[in-house]
Amino acid sequence: MATIKAILKKRLGKPLVNENGESLIYIQYVHQAKSALFSSRIKVKPECWNDKKQIVDSKKEIKRIKANESVLKDIENTDNLTNALLKSKKANIESIVRRFQYEGKEPSIYLVKEEYEKNFKNKNEEKTPEKDFFTLYDEYLTKIKNLKSLSSYNQAQTLKVHLVDFFEFNKEKPRLEKIDYKFYENFIQFLYADIKKRNKKGEIVERLGLHNNSVGINIKNLKFFLTHLANIKITVNEDFKKFKVFKEKGTIVFLTQQELEILYNLDLAKNASLEKVRDLFIFQCSTGLRFSDLKRVGPEHIFENTIRMMAHKTKKAIKVPLTPKALAILQKYNYELPIISEQKQNSSLKTLCKKAGFTSKVEVPFYKAGNKEYKKYFKYELISTHCAVRTFITHCGERGITAKVVSEITGKTVKIILDHYYGTTDETIEKEMEKAFGFGIKSNEK
Repeated sequence: MATIKAILKKRLGKPLVNENGESLIYIQYVHQAKSALFSSRIKVKPECWNDKKQIVDSKKEIKRIKANESVLKDIENTDNLTNALLKSKKANIESIVRRFQYEGKEPSIYLVKEEYEKNFKNKNEEKTPEKDFFTLYDEYLTKIKNLKSLSSYNQAQTLKVHLVDFFEFNKEKPRLEKIDYKFYENFIQFLYADIKKRNKKGEIVERLGLHNNSVGINIKNLKFFLTHLANIKITVNEDFKKFKVFKEKGTIVFLTQQELEILYNLDLAKNASLEKVRDLFIFQCSTGLRFSDLKRVGPEHIFENTIRMMAHKTKKAIKVPLTPKALAILQKYNYELPIISEQKQNSSLKTLCKKAGFTSKVEVPFYKAGNKEYKKYFKYELISTHCAVRTFITHCGERGITAKVVSEITGKTVKIILDHYYGTTDETIEKEMEKAFGFGIKSNEK
């Protein structure tokens, strides 16, 4: 059942007021447990608002002993005019709802608000044209460009590509009110599916269906966008709060202590660029810094052989004691690390690790909808700057440093560390079993 009433918008139980101590009166329309707010453009001091009767009642705050009858009469007349205007605005919404019902249309909050704004906006006010879906999305991309990490920004751009493909594939015009649970179900099925599309050159190319984690990243970024719109008072379908973000635990790829030593001692005297890539990677493996923090490191962050800085991504304090290897690399470059782009670093790391002989096979599971698939890679193909953080955390665990201490060093939570960064080798498992039970797998070998 639809309800219409006048309210003062509140935050934490108190009316929102402007610098003059006044609150804006809204008309609230509720239909099928969803609500929309319509500005009445009428402001009132909260103490002069009768919430029960939904009227302005200024004279209740004026003591009769301090105001004569003439003043009270003027106040009453002003309130009567204000309340009549408020009643008229409520009646406008009621008439829209009744008309939709008469025409057999569902008077949803989106249709009612659209009709109200079209027919009853103040004619003296310059009308701002509504922005379409992708105009809003482009504005969102501009806003987050300098607020989020490069990888997060790139993920948001990737989502736009998938959304464009989805609406083109279904020959639909994107509308905010249509981003509901039905859209969500159709969109994830689209992301899972193999599709063919034309590239910028007009050639037909195939996009293979995404796996669960990639689908989850896109849904997560869609929810970020819709939350942003809701925060800036743009009406969105609240179904988006029910969108599920898929996340499967991935394979934790890292370098063993032996592999890290091989890489550290690799002769790269004839390849200066790879030497810098190697040194940067070793430094990251020795400190656990994200690449976004690594490229900021300078003398101003070093205090008594400890790196102290605020993490770019989490805004948490990180404090990393420098190991001899890390300190030696800093001194080698006079505390100005040879930073290149993360994309180029990742590409060069694969070349570097192939040269180091990291060619063992690694089986990686992928989850797609309800199915599990496996792919095999050479280890060097999986090495990236992110593996450096996993390598650091895994080596800390192997050396007896607790997850709580690693959390203090890296700024990551203990749960995140254990779930996504801490790997184990067969040798570590054997040592732990021997420590716990007094024998090892190899102890029975003759």
